[in-house]
Amino acid sequence: MNGEISDDVAMEGNYSSYHTQTFSQRMRESLGVFRLEVLDMRVVFSNRAFSAVLAETTEKITTETGGLFLGTVQEDVWYIIEAIDPGPKSIFEVAYFEYDQQYTQHLINKIA
Repeated sequence: MNGEISDDVAMEGNYSSYHTQTFSQRMRESLGVFRLEVLDMRVVFSNRAFSAVLAETTEKITTETGGLFLGTVQEDVWYIIEAIDPGPKSIFEVAYFEYDQQYTQHLINKIA
């Protein structure tokens, strides 16, 4: 897929009836209950992605940090399936953050 995420992406290979279910059915069965609704935007995080965000922010509590979300948008709902950490060569400062682009691009290409 050359690093691009299709509208029908599934990060975990544990969908036994993957091809027979609609995307929305698969997401309801596999995602956690972490939802964010702001200004008519609805975001649903998988348990794995939400845990990764919590772990990263806890580890870097005194500095800026970040990462990348992988997922899809279906019927005006953003589904965050995977959160990629910023990488070992990232720059973390009190008011500045820069992620390791080579590392994150490698993971995007591998996962997507």
